[in-house]
Amino acid sequence: MGGAEFDKAYARLARLLSGNYNTARATVIRESVLGCPDEGIEYARYRLAGGGCLYGLKETAMLVRKLGVDVGEHPDCGAVRVYLQRVKGIKAPTMKQVDDAAVEWSRTVAAMAGQKVVSMELHRPAHHDAVCLYYDGTGKMTSCEGLPRGFIVSRSILPRDYATREVVTLAEIAFAHGFNDYFTHEQPFYLVGVGKDENHSRELQEELAEHAVPQLMISEQARTKTARIHLRAA
Repeated sequence: MGGAEFDKAYARLARLLSGNYNTARATVIRESVLGCPDEGIEYARYRLAGGGCLYGLKETAMLVRKLGVDVGEHPDCGAVRVYLQRVKGIKAPTMKQVDDAAVEWSRTVAAMAGQKVVSMELHRPAHHDAVCLYYDGTGKMTSCEGLPRGFIVSRSILPRDYATREVVTLAEIAFAHGFNDYFTHEQPFYLVGVGKDENHSRELQEELAEHAVPQLMISEQARTKTARIHLRAA
């Protein structure tokens, strides 16, 4: 990872912020799968970090059954790593532990929901190259194809309190396992509210400001980074 890679990725974000991108380009539904918010997952009908390991087993299985989607799994999942650290008490999980836990979780959820497991390829470098996070209230943002690389949080299917906690976790991952200190006050990590219309996008932006940003301010991982995070309505 280097500055040139960050500059290239950030140039795409600058075009989005100038209004030269249309988030409607990211609404083609190709897979009926619940995938990870990871920017390396190219397509998923909905997104849930770590296959729902931070959401809860029963809650995730109920959601999968309700949506009628299969369960995606992928290697090197940062959210699963967080789950092993926070929930299982493993201070420094190995890659094998992370991947094994992801497989076990996705297969358990799929079995409980009566759905299949779909193995998903990860299309990104070893580090995260997301420069933003899309907080999707439309339920249609299945991909960030043609847009700046970013995490996608499916707010449309998730309760507000959990969705904003997921935003915090993903922002922490961006700063710890992504471009890290390349984010500055001048080139911050953006939280982008994606709504059904301009008013809805602003509502999502306000929701992020009220419920996600305060959590980031008290997060040990992110508290020194909050000045490098900026809100935006798409």
